[in-house]
Amino acid sequence: MNKDIILNINEDDINNKIISINILELLIRYGNEYNLDIKLKRKPNENDYYDRKKATLLAVINDNKESIKALIENAKRNKNIILNINEEDNEGRYPFLLAIRNNNIENTKLLIDYSKNKNEILEINKKDKINGSFPILLAIRNNNLKIVQLLVDYAKSNNIRININETDQEKSYPLLWAVRNNNCEITQLLMNYAEENDIKLYINEKNNEGRYPLLFAIGNNNIVNTKLLMEYFNNKNETLDINEKNKIDGLFPLLLAIRNNNIEIVQLLMNYAKDNHIKLNINEKDHEKSYPLLWAVQNNNIEIITLLMTYAEENNIRLKIEAKNEKNTTPFLLAVQNNNIEIIKLLIEYANNNNNIRLGIQAKDNKGYYPLLYALRNNNYEITKLLIDYADAKNVTLNINEKNKNGVNPIYWAVDRNNIDITKLLINYTSNRNIILILNEKNKNGLNPISLAISKNRVKIIELLIQYADSKNIILNFNEKNENGKYQISEAIDNGYIEIVKLLFRYSLHKNIMLNMNKRNKSCGNLLQYSVLNNDAEITKLVIEYSKVSHFKLDINKMIDHKQNVIYKAVKNNNYPIVKMIIDYAKINDIKLNINNKDEDEQDTIYWAVHHDNYAISEIIINYAKMNDIHFDIKKRKSRKNSSSGGGGYGFYPPLLLAIQNNNIEITKLLINYFVDEEIINQVDKNGLTPLLWAIRNNNFEMTKLLIKSAETKMIKLNISKEGGENGEYPLLWSIRNNNPQITNLLIYYANKHMIKLDINKRNKKNMEYPFLWAFRNNNSEIVKLLINYAIKNKINLNIKERDILNLIKDKEKIYILGLLVNYSKEHHLKWLTNNNNNNNSNNNNDNNNNNNNNNNNILNEIDDINESIKDTLMEAINDNITKVKLVLERTVSSDINEIDRYGWYPLLLATCNNNTEKVELLIEYANQNNLILEINKKNNFGWNPLLFVIHNRNRKIIKLLINYANQNKVVLDINVKDIDGMNPLLLAIEENDLEIIKLLKNYAKNNNIILELNEKEENKGNEVKEVKYAKETKETKEKHLLTHFILNSEDKITNILMDYANNNHIELDINKKDHNGIYPLLWTIQNNEVKKAELLIRYANNNDIPLAADEKDNDAWYPLIYAIKNNRNEILLSY
Repeated sequence: MNKDIILNINEDDINNKIISINILELLIRYGNEYNLDIKLKRKPNENDYYDRKKATLLAVINDNKESIKALIENAKRNKNIILNINEEDNEGRYPFLLAIRNNNIENTKLLIDYSKNKNEILEINKKDKINGSFPILLAIRNNNLKIVQLLVDYAKSNNIRININETDQEKSYPLLWAVRNNNCEITQLLMNYAEENDIKLYINEKNNEGRYPLLFAIGNNNIVNTKLLMEYFNNKNETLDINEKNKIDGLFPLLLAIRNNNIEIVQLLMNYAKDNHIKLNINEKDHEKSYPLLWAVQNNNIEIITLLMTYAEENNIRLKIEAKNEKNTTPFLLAVQNNNIEIIKLLIEYANNNNNIRLGIQAKDNKGYYPLLYALRNNNYEITKLLIDYADAKNVTLNINEKNKNGVNPIYWAVDRNNIDITKLLINYTSNRNIILILNEKNKNGLNPISLAISKNRVKIIELLIQYADSKNIILNFNEKNENGKYQISEAIDNGYIEIVKLLFRYSLHKNIMLNMNKRNKSCGNLLQYSVLNNDAEITKLVIEYSKVSHFKLDINKMIDHKQNVIYKAVKNNNYPIVKMIIDYAKINDIKLNINNKDEDEQDTIYWAVHHDNYAISEIIINYAKMNDIHFDIKKRKSRKNSSSGGGGYGFYPPLLLAIQNNNIEITKLLINYFVDEEIINQVDKNGLTPLLWAIRNNNFEMTKLLIKSAETKMIKLNISKEGGENGEYPLLWSIRNNNPQITNLLIYYANKHMIKLDINKRNKKNMEYPFLWAFRNNNSEIVKLLINYAIKNKINLNIKERDILNLIKDKEKIYILGLLVNYSKEHHLKWLTNNNNNNNSNNNNDNNNNNNNNNNNILNEIDDINESIKDTLMEAINDNITKVKLVLERTVSSDINEIDRYGWYPLLLATCNNNTEKVELLIEYANQNNLILEINKKNNFGWNPLLFVIHNRNRKIIKLLINYANQNKVVLDINVKDIDGMNPLLLAIEENDLEIIKLLKNYAKNNNIILELNEKEENKGNEVKEVKYAKETKETKEKHLLTHFILNSEDKITNILMDYANNNHIELDINKKDHNGIYPLLWTIQNNEVKKAELLIRYANNNDIPLAADEKDNDAWYPLIYAIKNNRNEILLSY
């Protein structure tokens, strides 16, 4: 690298962003590393003298510390380079000034250090050309104490005198900014510097806004700076100007201190004024005409007010307590407005003691408020009384009716605040002075005292006003509309103010004022309509009674809105008392009520009465209709979508259907009896459901019977096969689905009587369900018999799906229903059509019958076999109710008690399968009474025996019964028996986590010297079990070790019991045996973070000298140590 190379970089390229600061920094560092000279230069202009040996800092002074540092280091290394640290730009700015302006203490230090290193003197006093800023002023303006200190230290070390009184173009100077920034340390520093350098600080000098240090100190509420300024002047034997105003808002120190509510500074100013023989201008005003006393009152500061009064007295100054500001506010008016009785008394006392100054008790502010009006707005009785007493003392008659700009007067505020005492006070005041209170005149909101009292439910106030009005022969006008177009009486009714309604009705009768009862308000109806709309029976009664007394005939058929009249609204609101009052009024006044008028959604009174399930309203409406020969159009009701009446979407809503939907038989009777000539019984709703279908769907036998009886009486033929709903349900299907033989029998009776052929094979649309299917599902033999008898009588072949028969065969609880079906079909030569097709035609031709019979020989043979297996009546009884079991046992021969059917079922097994303790007790009791030994261990073809069933059902009572029976009859219970899946009783109990059953088995084993099998495994290797050939299920081969099983599934208590049992009975548990997933006990416990079980296994292994398979992997190649580390439980294995 050639060391003589010099890199010349033009400053203009940097200024014009051709070379970035970051690139420059890299170049400088590169030059330092390889000893290259890098010179910053600029093109000289004709006005400049340019020294090529001097580089510039202006290009980088606004950048970061690293750029400056790199430039300075390069200059230090190259003696030929001298940085021009005082170079100015066109605006007169130089590096040191810019560093301080940027508030950059690091760059400031770098420049100071460089100047020391190069013995160059920094320019620290020079101003720029733009706004006259200079370093010390900028540092203080930035509130940077460290830079200020650096400047002071630098000046001292270089014998430079800082111009601390110099000003910028705004005439701001260092001390002014120090105080303005609330910085006491800089203030003190400047004072110390001035003292050390024999400089007289500018303190009273003002900036262009007329502000000076003391004003800023007080404005900032800074007591320390205020004291510093005062002490400085005291030490210099000079005087602070403490009365001088600024130019902006005319504020001066005392006014500013009081406005800030700072009593300490107020006291400081007063003391300073006293010590320096200065008279404070305590009555002086600012540009808003505010003055000290006014601000003291505004701030509710009694101490400052007292200070001002004391100062005024001591200095023979008369406080101008009656002077107004721009808002026409006086101290007295402000004190009342602020609700401050102590200040009011203080001002009154001062006025009385100073030549009886007039306080302007009736003076108004710009809002038109005066003291009495403010007192009433504040609801302050004591101040109101004080003002009245003061007025009396000064022989002033208060303008009690004077309004503010909103038209509000004192009595209005008294009513608004519901203050009875103040109202009485005003009434008494006016009465004693022959002043008439203005009660009927409205304010800008259209309200007067009486209408306000009505709108706010001020009962006592209205009574007072009525009493006052009567005494002055004033007629209160409450028969006018307010700004909302409402009559005042309507407002009271609308708000439910019953006492006010009574008052107004009574007043109108007393004064012979005729209220227009039928006249509509702007927003709604007349008085009756308001009361009914609000569902207020008591006020409705008042309105009706008033109309009677005043001989005013109410227009009760007048529409409110949406084609609704009062009777309609009362019924819709479900309010019987109002309905009755309206009907009674109509009768008395010979008015025919329009009760069948429909609204926009085609709903009328009878609809809503039934909709609300209200018998009383339904009855009174129907009786009125009968009496007045009114007919309802009840055939159909069409409701619009999103209707205002809440009727719902499109559809028909006949009243009869609503009554039946609501399950209300009494309303249904009313409707049926009234609509004599209407064939409403077969109407449908929006989903196509008929009344009969709804009654049956609701499982209501009495309703169904009523409909059928009514149809008979009126000779209307019921459509009992009508489908409804999206699924296509029909009456017979619903009756059977609801498991109701009464309704089913009723339908069959009606069908037979009217020669209607029921389609008992009919499927619904969605799930293809049919009557027999639901009878099977509900296991209801009575309904099955009804259907079979109907099929026999009407020669209907049963169209039953093969799949449904198979489901019956597989469900042991339904086998007997199936047997019943087979017996009936054989006895009556009833043919079945078992197929999987959706055939809804019950009248099949002979060819179809033959084909179906040929296709179903196998299934019928199987049904015959099943029927043979359930001939035993005891078995049938056990599958039925307890009463039947008792009856059958009375006539059962001894050989029947243990008789086994084709599938290995016997009575005790079936009773335990059904989990029926009472039936088990009956069988044991019967066996004991007849000295018979019950079969208690034998398994059926499905691998179940009684003990397995009861443990699976967790029936401890039956387990105890079996154990007691075995013990009494010296029969050994097979407690190690396995089911078809290889599960023994102990394993089942563990699986159920049933500690009590485990203890029962353990105790039984101990008492009978039986060892419970703990090392057995449950497995099923595809053993063939004798099953119905088309109901076979293939099962996967599976294997599960017993110990693994109880470790996996049992609680800790159960695990402890089983391990103790193994130890006590010298059983060595195979604790390393894997299951089909390769999981063994230790692996499982650590995998599942079962610490206690892992500790049990380790303890067991240690006690029995069994090496644990701690490093064996499962099928996924996991082993205990991996799981222990994963679960952060490696201490378990380490302890082992």
